[in-house]
Amino acid sequence: MPVALSVPHKLAFFSVPKAASTSVKMVLYQLDTGREWTEDADAVHPHFPTKPITVDDFASVPDGFWKFAILRDPVSRLLSSYGNRVMHHRDIAHAVHRKGGRLARLTLPLRHPGLRVMPSPDAYFCNLRRYQDLSYSIWHHTAPISVFIGSDLGFFDELYRISDIQKLEAELSARTAQTIVLPREQMAGRKIVFEDLSNKAQEAVLAHTAKDYQLLSEYFDPPR
Repeated sequence: MPVALSVPHKLAFFSVPKAASTSVKMVLYQLDTGREWTEDADAVHPHFPTKPITVDDFASVPDGFWKFAILRDPVSRLLSSYGNRVMHHRDIAHAVHRKGGRLARLTLPLRHPGLRVMPSPDAYFCNLRRYQDLSYSIWHHTAPISVFIGSDLGFFDELYRISDIQKLEAELSARTAQTIVLPREQMAGRKIVFEDLSNKAQEAVLAHTAKDYQLLSEYFDPPR
């Protein structure tokens, strides 16, 4: 089940990639085991897998569990995928290498014209759907938010924006009778600013995030 459950504390966390999901999962691990997470941050995800959500997943949350999720401005979330997943984690390069080794990396521009293992920001966003097909990790971190939390926000007991993290920490602290401070994880990588993108890339970003902004209209407004 893709919902991260802390059974002792009756918490049900619906995680969205690139929206503090790693940080919350590290806290849930500590709550469940009594041990602080000390391994690589990415390695916590198998304990609480993030996958596309289904109707059955919503129905499987036990009664009495507090259901919450963290929301991130859709453009900010998408831009962060470039610095963190493309440049820092090198997801595209690793995906191509796994499929064919060094030769596959060298011949990528021949087999997929216009694509590179380390594209520029403009090239990445203008070809995002092609990069999603090339790398599951890129798809995972850039798929619409509704893929992970559904389209009925009324299902949740509480939704928090990234800017509301301190409110979430206070609520978790009250519910667990412990002092909860979320670690700041997965922040490495080049920071991209929307205004620095070309007009074509900006249009691609806005088109890709349009449905997210429609879903989260009470929380975020798209850049003009």
